Amino acid sequence: MNSSMNWKHALKNKKLEITPEAEKDIFTIATNIQMQLNHEAAMKTVGEFRQQLGTLLEHADSGRAGVCDETREVVLRGMPYIAVYETRDDSITVVRILHGAQDTSTT
Repeated sequence: MNSSMNWKHALKNKKLEITPEAEKDIFTIATNIQMQLNHEAAMKTVGEFRQQLGTLLEHADSGRAGVCDETREVVLRGMPYIAVYETRDDSITVVRILHGAQDTSTT
């Protein structure tokens, strides 16, 4: 599985950026799913991440205030994961993708 994915989305002069840490989180999740289930399930999960993270461009304030300053968190629908992100005038930056059971105060 290729860890270098094209996450660039743009909408209304905003762009979606994924930090290397968040990309690593997604790659690790997909790799684990591939090992436990199969490649198709892993690719479906990556596609679901791409689709749901892309909606942040339209609904940047949909998440709750994050544990860390200047961040927001949104629970990803139908998945046990939380996207931690920062909003700016011209971009949304996904900082991490965490399992809902993880302690977000230490990341």
